[in-house]
Amino acid sequence: HDVFFPSGHYRVTSPLNPRDVDTIRGEGHPWIEQVNDENDVFYSENALRQVYDGLILKGGKTHLNLGNANEDNGMLIIENCKFYGSVEAAIQMRKNSNSTTLLIQNCQCVDCEQILITHTDFTHIRDCWFSCGKSTDGALIENRAHTLLTLDNVCGVPLVNGGDQRWIDNHGNLLCRNVRFGGESGGFTPVVNFAKY
Repeated sequence: HDVFFPSGHYRVTSPLNPRDVDTIRGEGHPWIEQVNDENDVFYSENALRQVYDGLILKGGKTHLNLGNANEDNGMLIIENCKFYGSVEAAIQMRKNSNSTTLLIQNCQCVDCEQILITHTDFTHIRDCWFSCGKSTDGALIENRAHTLLTLDNVCGVPLVNGGDQRWIDNHGNLLCRNVRFGGESGGFTPVVNFAKY
């Protein structure tokens, strides 16, 4: 099953909970705005094989709060999306979603508390642009899994506030190719590595 959002501005007060949905697609980048800072825009308990494509998500707690019960065959694709002003992470793949690959490509994230918290076995970020840094103590990207996070062709513009800011907290394996972590106002720490040698 597919869900299609025509171009427009959609205001929601409760999390959208896609069940038995394969693709959530927008035409003309529809705005989906969560007006309640305590609620997510999308929340899924069974995000197994889903595609989020062509959406603009704004406000709320977390834009895409996804997870599954360590299901084999998990593959999540987030592409051509824009994320603005989340109170917490724009995207979160929750604990116990290990046997899953998460691909984020051709996306923008602006003025969110964090960009991503991931617990998946494989997370790939490609061809993205980020301008974030609201948090005074934390990383914009948290690789919480003990496996692989890759960044490829990513441009980051830091919003420096003088706190203990980092681009990536890494607890697994990390591979960065053609990544600009930015240096405006001195920038902030690219990577803090928590993985055991």
